[in-house]
Amino acid sequence: MNITGYLNEEPATAEYILAVMRDQMRYRNAEGYGDRSTELTFDSSVAEWRKSSLLPGTRRLGRGLGAFFGVDYTDSEWRSLLDPAKERRLLGVCEAIATKGKRRRVRPVRVLGSADCLPAGAFLAIRSLLVEAGADRSKIKPSTRLDQYYDEYDAIFFDQIAALAPGSVPSFSKRNSRDMMAAASIAACFVLFLSTAVALEFVGFHDAKNWLLVICSIVAAMIWEIFEPRREIEGLTTFRDLAIAIGSANDI
Repeated sequence: MNITGYLNEEPATAEYILAVMRDQMRYRNAEGYGDRSTELTFDSSVAEWRKSSLLPGTRRLGRGLGAFFGVDYTDSEWRSLLDPAKERRLLGVCEAIATKGKRRRVRPVRVLGSADCLPAGAFLAIRSLLVEAGADRSKIKPSTRLDQYYDEYDAIFFDQIAALAPGSVPSFSKRNSRDMMAAASIAACFVLFLSTAVALEFVGFHDAKNWLLVICSIVAAMIWEIFEPRREIEGLTTFRDLAIAIGSANDI
């Protein structure tokens, strides 16, 4: 899907670049990478930035920045900006990216002839980015829950969508539903009890061991899938919530 109708492209600023870096640090910290105690500023060194987010080496980092912000610096130019890491400051990196870099900004749209609405434009842009990545357009409505899409489209949410208005998408947490965990535990106990009873009745104790080992492996795999932590973003439940958050912070 062509998303140019919902987004404007304009030159990036050093402040915008730094805001994106802070966002990415928060998201990587939430995944368990990097140093949560670091606060990134223009005066932070590249070494501090790398430590805060557990970033790759100079070559990969430079190419990643170039791809993200649409900057065509060579490897040697990135090396001069990023190395030596303890001496180079984020101010220089952000300013260098801003001289060539681009950013996307939500374009407001009119709703039923009313004044321009940024949240409406944000929703259309968000949906278009997800459809472009393979999501079913017909299933994404303002009332659709976000948690149905976080895991499969995490790179879209926490890179492209968050970058529309840095700071607007809170850091996520990983947690399990207590009700789901309780139900899964009861179901697992029932399956193991039933399997044990069937095995002892039909194959005898000696052969039951192998049978139960297979059953236990299947149940363990099911429990792992159910208990695997899911991303949750505080205060944002539906696509409407996300669109309002991004539309309200679109002045960054």
